Amino acid sequence: MSLSTQSDNFDWHGFYEFAEEIYERDDKDEIQCRVAIGRLYYSAFNIVREYARDRYGFWSDSNVHSSLIEFFAKNGYNEYDSFSRDLRYLRDNRVDCDYKTIRLRNPEGVLTACRKMSERLIDFVDNASA
Repeated sequence: MSLSTQSDNFDWHGFYEFAEEIYERDDKDEIQCRVAIGRLYYSAFNIVREYARDRYGFWSDSNVHSSLIEFFAKNGYNEYDSFSRDLRYLRDNRVDCDYKTIRLRNPEGVLTACRKMSERLIDFVDNASA
């Protein structure tokens, strides 16, 4: 995965790197998995949002998370056929991790799936922006 070098903007890749550090731990618990899943979502979401803004003029004053998902679902850009589906999956899992009071059934499995999906989104944007 390449890293952005923009100097004036926060580099959302750092959230991915933080989640990756948790993912690599052998002794991670459910709390760490929940935190990492949230960081993976926000990393992918913000990188894709900036891409959509710069490439397509995407802007939303409210409900930006839902708006971005719907933007890709409705416009059907063929570059990456699952921006909408992948962001929705990541968001749904982030919401579960932040708000669900019952224990997750397989936190490491969810973390693994979210890691792969966010990496795919970020890599696509990084390569398209290079």
